Amino acid sequence: MKIYVIVFFLLIFLLSCNSLETNKMSVIIDTTNLKKMPIHERIEKEQTLFYYHVKYAGKEQDTIFIPNHLCCLEAFLEDSSKQISTRNSLMDSGAIKILIDTTQNIYDYGIAKGVDIKEINAENVKSKMVAYKSYPLIIKNVSSKTISVLETPDLIIEAQDKKGVWKSIQNNDFKRFCATVANTINIPAGYLVIIPIPIYKGDFTTKLRVRLGKNISNEYTGQINLEQFEKTQY
Repeated sequence: MKIYVIVFFLLIFLLSCNSLETNKMSVIIDTTNLKKMPIHERIEKEQTLFYYHVKYAGKEQDTIFIPNHLCCLEAFLEDSSKQISTRNSLMDSGAIKILIDTTQNIYDYGIAKGVDIKEINAENVKSKMVAYKSYPLIIKNVSSKTISVLETPDLIIEAQDKKGVWKSIQNNDFKRFCATVANTINIPAGYLVIIPIPIYKGDFTTKLRVRLGKNISNEYTGQINLEQFEKTQY
């Protein structure tokens, strides 16, 4: 009898180890110099206009270096006018899995609070930037076909209000005044992209998640300001 019990628990242990190995996350190393800039630790309502853009596109690996410059990924890029119908249908079909990894931080930039976005142009945009900490959002193609996603995808950050209702608190509005042509990134089966998602600070602790079409990420706990429910930034 004791032998059967030992064998049973040994099998459970091996299955658990196998499961942990399957769900093992990549180690993401940020190679940008943004962390050397003054970091805005308190991101509040209308403090920053965020630019949700792909910082890595490639294979899933044990270690991923950010950024993997998209200008060098010719195989992944094509004009946004191509395959639009394919992109929209696949992005809503469950062909992708999106995950927020709250165990790691990467850095990105946004437009500082108080800056008139109408006055921003190609010459002065860098001087208007601020750096901020973010979580990596991983979008993985779990289908057997190549799918495509915009380099600046239409992500929406949602949070639960006091009644537990999910509401939008942040859109990717940077594209409103960006004059560059949006690219589409092709993601082969099993490949992934990584996008920075801002870490908010505030006096209201709640659950957050990220939406891309009908696809929703895992939930995570964070802090926001209640005013963010009143209107999304910019």
